Amino acid sequence: MDEEQMVAHLAGTGRYRILRKLEPRPVATSFRPEFPLKAIILDTETTGLSHRKDEIIEIGAIAFTFNKQGEIGDVTGVYGGLQQPSVSIPSEITRLTGITDAMVAGRVIDIHTLRALIDPADLIIAHNAGFDRPKAKHAALEEARRLLRYRGGPLPRCARRP
Repeated sequence: MDEEQMVAHLAGTGRYRILRKLEPRPVATSFRPEFPLKAIILDTETTGLSHRKDEIIEIGAIAFTFNKQGEIGDVTGVYGGLQQPSVSIPSEITRLTGITDAMVAGRVIDIHTLRALIDPADLIIAHNAGFDRPKAKHAALEEARRLLRYRGGPLPRCARRP
């Protein structure tokens, strides 16, 4: 029995739900108009489990189009970036993520490329939203602070934490 026959047999019993490996889609050069909405899937890896204390060492994002029925259209962009943290990556994080200090040495996440994918999104999906969302928000506030310090101004009140 070949693989397709096994899948058909198991699915045919009604006792199994067969999941297939998701094959990466190429980034489209033109987008189908029947998928007018934009979304992004975002995932982060960090030096630990605290969104306040630990630093982002990797961000991955896939932007895509979809329609009101939730059907996925075209992949519109992909970004994966590493960033060297100010501390060494703990060994338990390296075991979990596979990311080493050598891999991130001298690397910086391209915030402009990432924002170009995120800004037009109607929907943002985070792999671990309870962790990724506050971490991304904290990182965005830190980037705003850095830019404002560079320009010599204080952080606007609306951007400060309550």
